[in-house]
Amino acid sequence: MNTNSIEKTLKSSYNRGNFIALAREIIPFEITEPLSLETTEAEKQKLEAFNYLGEASVEDKSLYLLEVKLKNTSPSRAPTFQRNLIARYLKSHSADAAIVAFFAENETIWKLSLVTVTYKFDESGKVKEELSEAKRFSFIVGENQPVHTATEQLRSLSGKLNSYQDILGAFSVEKVTKDFFIKVATAFRELVGGKEKINNKQKDFGEGVLQLPTTDKKVKQEFAIRLINRLIFSWFLKKKRLDTGRPLISDRILSSKSVLDY
Repeated sequence: MNTNSIEKTLKSSYNRGNFIALAREIIPFEITEPLSLETTEAEKQKLEAFNYLGEASVEDKSLYLLEVKLKNTSPSRAPTFQRNLIARYLKSHSADAAIVAFFAENETIWKLSLVTVTYKFDESGKVKEELSEAKRFSFIVGENQPVHTATEQLRSLSGKLNSYQDILGAFSVEKVTKDFFIKVATAFRELVGGKEKINNKQKDFGEGVLQLPTTDKKVKQEFAIRLINRLIFSWFLKKKRLDTGRPLISDRILSSKSVLDY
């Protein structure tokens, strides 16, 4: 699956066949007919379906492929409930992790998650489980969602013999955060010029592209920082949604076309 195919899958509403194809690019899952899993009475209030799709082994770790159809809630909500649901199932089977698709009826977005359970022994010899953070290993994807980061992270795994750490790294927010700050640092230097160490390599950005009616280097840098911060804030405003699911501010207001028209 090439980058375009991965991006197309992530930019579309949830589709089981596409999800399985994407997951098998990461790990060679043995796929079975969907098996409906048992849930508690409390879980049934929030779930339409909970399905097992297959499993795989990576090094000494067992991983499952699961599908969760939510009831009356967006996949972007209740991350702790979602994580605990999967963790309960993993612990009941002494499994280590699962790649999961969370989706809902009439929702154009879905969530791609890696849920992990680490088994450790405490001082008394009893097993102690540690769960992955609810938001740490997830991507919100689907129609009208920014999927560049998810695409790049998953592309790094596509078609390779991945280790368990490779998979954890691709879903880890720490790596995503590092990549984000590298991009911010690059944007800053492209504006003001100068040298910056990017991915352990020194790069010279020359004089920069930002033109101001001053030669004061400090003023130029402060302006660039303000500009980048406001662009990031505007992006967050565009992505913020009301409880009804509608955007807080429409794309039309905060768009490059609106800026040009203004």
